[in-house]
Amino acid sequence: YIALKRNNSTGFLLNHSPTDIQIRGLANIPMYFYTNGVVRQTITAGGNVIFTGSLTGTTATFSQVFFGTATYKGKLSWDTGKVLIGTSTASTDIVFVKNSNTELARITSGGNLLISTSTDDGSSKLQVLGDVLFQNTTAPNLKLYRSGTGQLWNMQVDSSGRLLFKEAASLGGTQYTRLQIDDTGEVEVFNTLTGTTATFSGQ
Repeated sequence: YIALKRNNSTGFLLNHSPTDIQIRGLANIPMYFYTNGVVRQTITAGGNVIFTGSLTGTTATFSQVFFGTATYKGKLSWDTGKVLIGTSTASTDIVFVKNSNTELARITSGGNLLISTSTDDGSSKLQVLGDVLFQNTTAPNLKLYRSGTGQLWNMQVDSSGRLLFKEAASLGGTQYTRLQIDDTGEVEVFNTLTGTTATFSGQ
């Protein structure tokens, strides 16, 4: 083996065993890899690998990867049954881009999802600039649930193509149709208190 030591304690060791080649740091300090006088890769004392350049045309496997600068770093990692994508700072957004860094979507540091916009209203969890399509092969549902009172409203297209507005007293409660519009424009308003139905058609 080849050993480079400082003060006869800490240092660097290059070793060739019968089965492998070993590069060892002899102290609890990070290892830095330079090209042209610039740090390109860091292996921390805890075993994390940080790339500051680009990694192309290769395949690498790590338990977790940090990338970016010393202040702002992205993180790729994993846990049982899930992949973790995140940042090293609480105030950093996660942005999805395509060529030339054109933004497609972002998850803000506050947990809001923005699609086709980077302007956050600060409160809405889903914000979309453009058209939205909700599709299902059976009966698509758009549900609004007020968890504080347990009130549920559900907008649904049934198997006959009618638009239904349903209401329930809880998230899993029985849904009652309050308003129905069919594909001819006929409107029915349901009043379950009196058992009557009002039907409107035409002008």
